[in-house]
Amino acid sequence: MALRYPRDRKIIVGRTRGEAHELIRQLARRRGSWIGFEVSTVRPLAMELAGPALAGGRIRPLDEFEEQALLDEAIDRVLVPDPPERFAGLVDSVGFREWLRQSVRTLRLAGVGPDKVRHTPVADPDKIGVVGAILEEYETRLRSDLLADEAAVLAQAADELRGARDEKRSSPLAGRRVFLLPSLPLRGLSGRFVRLLLELGAETLTTDPVEGLATPATVLWKAGPPRSSLSFLTAPAAAPEAPPTVAIDLFTAGSIADELREVLRRAAQGGARWDDVEIIASDPRAYGSALHALTQQLDIPVTLAVGLPVERTRPGRAVTAYFRWLDGGFGADVIRRLLEARDLRPEGRHSRLHGVALARRLRSLRIGWGRARYLPAIERRLQAARAAEQSLRESSKRPGSRAERPRHELEALYSIISTILESTPPTPEGPEEDPVAVSPADVARGLAAFLRFVPAEDEVDATAKDRIDRILLRIATSLSRPTEYGSAAAIVRSHLRIRVPAPRAEGKAPWSSSGGHLYLTDLEHGGVTGRRFTFVVGLDSDRFPGGRLLDPLLLDSDRRALADKDLPTSADRLTGRQFQLAGLLARLRGSVTLSYASWSPSEAREIAPAAALLDAFRLSRRRPSATFEELHRELKPVAGPVPRGNGRLDQQDVWLASLEKEGRLLAGRSVVRALFPSLDAGIRARDAIREEKGNAFHGIIRPRAEELDPRRNASRTLSASALESLGTCPRRYLFDRILWLDSPDDPTWDPDRWLDARERGSLLHTVFERVLRERMERPDHGTTGEARALDILSEEAEIKLGEVPTPSQAVYRRELEDLAEDVRSFLNMTSSIPAPIALELKFGLGGDAPFPMDVPGGTILLRGAVDRVDDGDPELTVVDYKTGRPFGYDRDSGAFYGGRRLQHIVYARVVEKLLGRRVEAFEYHFPSSRGQNTTRRYERSEYASGRELIARLLDGVAAGHFPPTEQPGDCRFCDHRAICRVAAGPSGKDDSPLLEWAEVSWPVAEEYEALRTARLWESSR
Repeated sequence: MALRYPRDRKIIVGRTRGEAHELIRQLARRRGSWIGFEVSTVRPLAMELAGPALAGGRIRPLDEFEEQALLDEAIDRVLVPDPPERFAGLVDSVGFREWLRQSVRTLRLAGVGPDKVRHTPVADPDKIGVVGAILEEYETRLRSDLLADEAAVLAQAADELRGARDEKRSSPLAGRRVFLLPSLPLRGLSGRFVRLLLELGAETLTTDPVEGLATPATVLWKAGPPRSSLSFLTAPAAAPEAPPTVAIDLFTAGSIADELREVLRRAAQGGARWDDVEIIASDPRAYGSALHALTQQLDIPVTLAVGLPVERTRPGRAVTAYFRWLDGGFGADVIRRLLEARDLRPEGRHSRLHGVALARRLRSLRIGWGRARYLPAIERRLQAARAAEQSLRESSKRPGSRAERPRHELEALYSIISTILESTPPTPEGPEEDPVAVSPADVARGLAAFLRFVPAEDEVDATAKDRIDRILLRIATSLSRPTEYGSAAAIVRSHLRIRVPAPRAEGKAPWSSSGGHLYLTDLEHGGVTGRRFTFVVGLDSDRFPGGRLLDPLLLDSDRRALADKDLPTSADRLTGRQFQLAGLLARLRGSVTLSYASWSPSEAREIAPAAALLDAFRLSRRRPSATFEELHRELKPVAGPVPRGNGRLDQQDVWLASLEKEGRLLAGRSVVRALFPSLDAGIRARDAIREEKGNAFHGIIRPRAEELDPRRNASRTLSASALESLGTCPRRYLFDRILWLDSPDDPTWDPDRWLDARERGSLLHTVFERVLRERMERPDHGTTGEARALDILSEEAEIKLGEVPTPSQAVYRRELEDLAEDVRSFLNMTSSIPAPIALELKFGLGGDAPFPMDVPGGTILLRGAVDRVDDGDPELTVVDYKTGRPFGYDRDSGAFYGGRRLQHIVYARVVEKLLGRRVEAFEYHFPSSRGQNTTRRYERSEYASGRELIARLLDGVAAGHFPPTEQPGDCRFCDHRAICRVAAGPSGKDDSPLLEWAEVSWPVAEEYEALRTARLWESSR
């Protein structure tokens, strides 16, 4: 072409612009300079020809968003007033509407009109009738509103060409030579347009033939004589005896990642530059994502013809997180994780604040979930921070950066979240809420506001963000039809399932290759770069040629009846895909390698090779009758993480190749541990925890009595619960009171629960205290009635609701009813008692000095609050409420429950000192429906030896002995289960490496001496 028409304007029309660009790029590399070439595809060329006529008729072309909006209006006009019974529940279904839109587009592009649909006998006339009615309404709107979709543009362009042909007048393309690339589709309106181009002088470029397969009549094709042995892929017996012109190699790998690693190894081993290599994938999405991850790790430049899934970019991840935030009831953990990862950042003067600090500040607000909880919580804390700063100024002190940090962080959070919430449309936050009508445009505007705070730190992220912003802008200006939130969100998400091109690439996928870059493309667009090394990957029987997927509305039988030649069936698509691969391979030159991954990790099964791989094996080995069994033998060994040839990609390959010997992988443990100190530390920790002798990993640390023993270190204030944790599991005490490991205090989403046991107990304790206090303060009113007690419960529940959100109002009401039963149970239990002499008797709290209690070996300082003190005249009874079941409080457990129960001795001693009267007994009350108003009473004589028991436990602290408990039941409600790797064993009982060590060490280990003494305390006396 360049030689025959050196100065003529030449248009190359392909399926994509990238395909034509690759051809003229090859021309430049092989033939030198050229002029006069243009590239195009069918649609823009048709638009160029139809444009003047459309403009003359004041007809405006539609883009995809306007087309969807018009189709939605047509669907509403047909289905909303009186939908057929079978479709009544699907009118607002996103998937159903998308299939309807797709069916109308398909019929339009096939040139099938409403009359044809009405008068064609089909198997399901009601279904096709609905599609036909929507098609008719849509076409009516196009005409009345002077609009043109793609089908109208193609039809108008064909009319222009047909008029030029019939009237013998000059072609609209006069002065330009049109060259059509093989494989252009000849179906429907597009095919009619291409045929008219041919009638008016367009030429079809010649390609390599496909021997053994019939050329589909619906594909433009012009084949020359065979120039490559791969033309005989499907007819290996007809291949000439001469040596093959293309080097064919085959292999199989254990996984997609292993397959791509092997591809890069072979390319490196062959001495290829990266821009010598083209990878053609049967599944470009799976292989593109895997290749992107691998090349990022190896720092290899790569261009993906079909782009990168947007979810692999920072803006794409943020889009997913935004919808997860909305769908999950505005859970604060979603925002917190985005802040921690710096995927969400404040703007302006707060932009330098660290994401982890902002996440920590957000977590401290204990928002949990719920749209309405964010701003009030931030405002309350912000008001307190500003007041603290003002107090410093009033005292003539200038707040430093440390004092100002809370305010800055809260202001940053407010700036982000207030902006996002202001733009986010109303959404249902629970199953009880009525659906709110919102449009895709509303959702798009909310998402756009959210993405304002998502940074783009590299070119790929910037490209993704730019493309997402453009789509959201078009949705916001076009798709304003109100629907349920779920449907609106699904529409927006469907438009955002995009592929991100290389930076600065224009238009839609596929994009062309780049110099210096590895190139990955798909079967439809591969084989046109002319690169020396081509790898065709993913040739397994699952991926190629694929399954026969039927259109749910336009079945194959309907397609044959409506327009046999213009509407492809599922069988046509499979046949076309097989011919496509054969045609692709026929035009390849140089080195060609075909491969597949033989294992499906998701289904845990082996995958068979595609028949095309067997064809390639027969051709390359000149054995036309070879079987799959022979192919399997040829493909061994399977490529995996251990490299087999000389190609090495990275440190991993070097390591694994060095450790491999005669097909076996050597241990090499000492070398690996020497070079990877963190891994070595982990192995040492694992080995240490398996040792018989106790060590630091079991909780046995260096004795530091002056620092750790509360009897010698007055800065260590204890509570009754701290002492009980020491008697339950010294390792838990180590975590809580020595290392100060606090478990996250986030409200946890549970669709069936509002309050956990701790929060429930806290709420009931407050209600019990208020009920009895009113009785104490107003003795003339008698016993506080049930109505007043339930009012108190409602008041405290509202306060608690501000601290802990409920998953739904139904759950809240149900738990409030359960709590009311507990309050009634409490009233029954306390109806006949006299007014207590003390409630919530605090010591060591609120700025008060800790309470000293003498124990053998010294004095310990205590803090806490006693629930109730009853007057026994003359002696006192101390009462503590438990809102659960009385498990562990039976007589068989003894007064101290093996050291796990020490509250009575602590509280009894405190009350005696504070009130100056003798305590005769301590009672645990279970005033709830679950506790069944049970009372467990311990006389003074039963717990009198408690101080000696506490001292014995503290002797273990002084010795640095913090071993794990020997009883799995003690781990059940521990906050540190994950650290100790506690999990349910085969029998359902908790198990962990530490419990295994404790089982062996318990009878004899010195480190268990204090805890063994506590467990046997009462039986030994």
